[in-house]
Amino acid sequence: MDIYCTTCGEPWDIASLHDAVDEGNAEDYQDARMIFFGSGCGTLFNRRPCERPETGGPAAMRANVTAALADVLGDDLDGIASELDGAAWMFE
Repeated sequence: MDIYCTTCGEPWDIASLHDAVDEGNAEDYQDARMIFFGSGCGTLFNRRPCERPETGGPAAMRANVTAALADVLGDDLDGIASELDGAAWMFE
């Protein structure tokens, strides 16, 4: 299942966070989650900041909805991904 970057709205599979740890981009899974939701996918995977998308577009909607879900559900990445999957119609 996918989660979206809270900065740019780019989709990432949950397993990508484990890959970031394996590649040395984060100390552990919790650290990867904190970087991903706090600084964005660019910081975690590319070591450079992501850019915010245009306001009102689908990428901005994905980023904003993901940020809200992360605030509400916290560490429950499966829950976040499940809710995002159910809300996919909003991002078209």
